Amino acid sequence: MLRIDEPILVATDNVGEPIGFSWRGCTYRVSTRPTRWFTRRSWWLESSRAQRGIGASLLEVEMWRIEAFANQEGRQFELTHNVDEDAWRLVRVFE
Repeated sequence: MLRIDEPILVATDNVGEPIGFSWRGCTYRVSTRPTRWFTRRSWWLESSRAQRGIGASLLEVEMWRIEAFANQEGRQFELTHNVDEDAWRLVRVFE
């Protein structure tokens, strides 16, 4: 497993599930249905003070595990999605 922390561009279907993404010059196509879950964010590491009324996005991170292929090579990936900013990050690659 490789730990990565890089922004990526993600294409989603009409319900918001990832169907493909671009990373380091390659385009990956999701081959199976992604798995989604939520985990707790380490907000105390990201900011010294939490703004009142921010809500669940301060505490929770949307995570996705996907299998994707590029050039006949498949791997598993873990992505995070910041819903408030619609920003995606690649956090892990499984060999």
